[in-house]
Amino acid sequence: MLMREVLQRIATGPTMSKDLTVEQACRAMRLVLSQQADPVQSALFLIALRMKRETESEMQGVTEAILEGVNTVAVDCDALITMVDPYDGYIRSLPASPFIPAVLTACGVSVVTHGIESIGPKHGLSVKRVLQAAGISVDSTTDAAAEKLSAADSAWCYLDQTEIAPELANLQLLRDQMVKRPCITTIEKGLMPLKAKQRNHFITGYVHKAYPDVYADLASSMGFDSAGFIKGIEGGVVPTVAQVSRYFQWSRSDSTLDKIRIVPAEIGIDRETRAVDLPDGVLSTDACGRPSEASIAKLATDTAERGIAALKGDNSLMHECIFLGASVALASFQQCGISQASEQVRTALTSGAALEAFMAVA
Repeated sequence: MLMREVLQRIATGPTMSKDLTVEQACRAMRLVLSQQADPVQSALFLIALRMKRETESEMQGVTEAILEGVNTVAVDCDALITMVDPYDGYIRSLPASPFIPAVLTACGVSVVTHGIESIGPKHGLSVKRVLQAAGISVDSTTDAAAEKLSAADSAWCYLDQTEIAPELANLQLLRDQMVKRPCITTIEKGLMPLKAKQRNHFITGYVHKAYPDVYADLASSMGFDSAGFIKGIEGGVVPTVAQVSRYFQWSRSDSTLDKIRIVPAEIGIDRETRAVDLPDGVLSTDACGRPSEASIAKLATDTAERGIAALKGDNSLMHECIFLGASVALASFQQCGISQASEQVRTALTSGAALEAFMAVA
């Protein structure tokens, strides 16, 4: 099926558009990823899917097409967390998420996180930019990361999309020109570049209430055994520290979504501010709302400094965001209460083990 035929099916208005089969969606997405389709048609395909709302079959087909260009490497460890924030980053707060994998590693869990330096439409402060500003290595190959995690009782690493899914990475310009987020914004978060022997746990964040079900289907398609979907700040993995929130626990064994309350006060957090606010006057944008390179660089440096200070024991809002985010993530992985997980996290932070784990990747 040619892209023209696909567009004739899905881009004919809200009442006349027809759904694609898994095979049709996969073939069309392969044309996009291989750049055999005209860029205008590629953009129209992704926008039309979004406008008519992707069906489960269409999401599955697009996922299968993307996975053809992803190489998953086996890791010689029993369990592994894949923790992923939105690729397009943050523009309303300073993220605590870049520091959480190291905290989990200090609690005895191996973690891989992946992302990209900058992607539209938000072009916000990404995990990669923060790690770079902190002096952390962000250029590992998948094979090297697998060797590292296989050799240690627990370790963490960052992998870039240019390494794990180069076909997707090559669509950066197209996605920027499209302005709106396509379905691949959701799918890329669920990629599994490294796979443990026994259990693979996926953690990501969401904003809109429909997404836990979407991510559960994605986790199943990607081959994860379990997952936690956290209602987080800007769709990230760290919930608000100022009010009660929630996360959803998913398991392949029963395919159910269990809603779990997150009560910051139960682990000693009492804050009125949801997250670490941006410093006044730092973020500047162009006419299209895209942040300037200078402002993103400044925010990355500020976040790195605050995050490292928090790992050193600084009693700050950033420290509590890291503490809560890591406690929820560990509770999701261990399938235990957040209060129970928080004791392990507190020990990892106060002992200096989390800081040591973070700097070990420098």
